[in-house]
Amino acid sequence: MLGKRHPNRISVTKNFRQHIANMAGSRVLPADARVRVLGISAANMNDDVAPWTSTSEAALEFALDYAKNKHNTDTIMLDLRQLNFRHCEGYYSKNAKACIFLCSISEMDEKDQMIEIYDRAIVWTDVVIVATLIRWESTSSLYYQMAQRMNCVQNQIVTHNTTI
Repeated sequence: MLGKRHPNRISVTKNFRQHIANMAGSRVLPADARVRVLGISAANMNDDVAPWTSTSEAALEFALDYAKNKHNTDTIMLDLRQLNFRHCEGYYSKNAKACIFLCSISEMDEKDQMIEIYDRAIVWTDVVIVATLIRWESTSSLYYQMAQRMNCVQNQIVTHNTTI
């Protein structure tokens, strides 16, 4: 049983479908449109405990400020450590058609904030900049958690040969 659906599900799905319809046949922004840049910080430092700030997040903030001030873009930064979203539960491994957009975890869990990432990364933005630490030759666990949950977007195309 799915239980109560995420309250923003219909809005995100509608926005995404409208975005695809607007983009169909055109890859050119209107002359007066501002480019929208999304920064995603995957630093997983505990702000309350760590005595220093994340250098990858500082670099991301610098890049977003530069884009905004030098190139007149709209910018937003999402801080993954401030969002509450669950790990991928591997539905694709059981059945490829079980892992499509909107992620079934977001469908089942009304508190899942991955929906904010979907809305910003798929519908709102023109450019995505992801900043993550590199430790032991690997990116942060938050980055992988987000990337795995984005798999449902690709699977929508691969398994259903369609966009949302």
